[in-house]
Amino acid sequence: MPLNDGSVRMVCRLRTALGALESTRAFGFDARGRPLPGWPVDVDGGYVTGRLSGDTLHLLVTVPIDPQSGGGDATTAYVLVSIDAGGATAPGRTAAVAAEGNELWGIGPDGVAYGVLPGVASVDMKGASRITRITAEGRGAGIPVDGVASALAFDPAGGFVLLSAYPRDRNSRVIRMTRPALDVSARSAPLPFAAADPQSGDTGGCTSTVPAPPQIGADDTILLYSDVDDRVLALDSSLKPAVGWPFELPAALVHPRPGPESEHEAGYCPGPLAPQVGPDGTVYLALETHTSSLGGSLVGIGSDGRVRAGWPVQLTQASAEFWSLVVGANGTVYTVAYEPSAGGRSTATLLAIAPDSTILYRTTIVAPG
Repeated sequence: MPLNDGSVRMVCRLRTALGALESTRAFGFDARGRPLPGWPVDVDGGYVTGRLSGDTLHLLVTVPIDPQSGGGDATTAYVLVSIDAGGATAPGRTAAVAAEGNELWGIGPDGVAYGVLPGVASVDMKGASRITRITAEGRGAGIPVDGVASALAFDPAGGFVLLSAYPRDRNSRVIRMTRPALDVSARSAPLPFAAADPQSGDTGGCTSTVPAPPQIGADDTILLYSDVDDRVLALDSSLKPAVGWPFELPAALVHPRPGPESEHEAGYCPGPLAPQVGPDGTVYLALETHTSSLGGSLVGIGSDGRVRAGWPVQLTQASAEFWSLVVGANGTVYTVAYEPSAGGRSTATLLAIAPDSTILYRTTIVAPG
């Protein structure tokens, strides 16, 4: 998560020796990749999602159920935690939420957490979804949504955009709300864009039954992507396809697989790494490798839907991939390169890349041994 001064925040989930999620650690690096005073910060609870508002980092974490809250086996307890620029933390009030098992959480620019429970859509059902709100004071009212809804993408004004899929019809609808807490001023548009597969009774394998959330650029471009459709679609502020789009993917989007390979049991299905939109409208995509001798690539697509000069940036080590991707307000691209090594170990390197594809710095975060 980059700030306007060039500094970066990063959040990691810590695991026990058996692979279980145990706690959360937040890091701060300055514009030259050096640790900031007061950082890293340890947070009790399992990391769910995070967001920067100004220079304050907001984290949503899960914590053990408080017996006095009335929570039971079917309840998950969430807490919003704020960390200021100096590393000081301020936890909010615990909110107990009925555990449905697949809520999709995000934090808006107002510091409120929104969780989407996607509807279940089989070949003969459209599905119905629900949005839950959590504030520093606890849980707020919910919002109903038709179809199989994605997680939310937030705009700077505090509204949000989501993609609702209708898998039976192989199409979708983009929805924009300017005041999500009150469910008013909603606009929507149908799209001939496949965003999810129908649910089935089959077990094993990976199917994309929930749409990926949109991405919103500084110029209000809305970017849509999917594991079901081999195109990336850009919409303008009126929810119409932008000129020159969609972009046909030359390779699949990267699917990060963190953790030891031994933990990746049947049914472990990570989604694609979300594309990002830069302040000049450039779209950045992390793609899988084309050949067995090279790693993955990072490609920049101009607002006209064409690959920009100087891109892609290619990883030269076989099986290496870009596993994280954000763009700062000045157009600097921040990414984490995962590079496997012998013995099941790996290296993780933070890279800062200029809009012309020049690598500004590399900072190794994790190294074998």
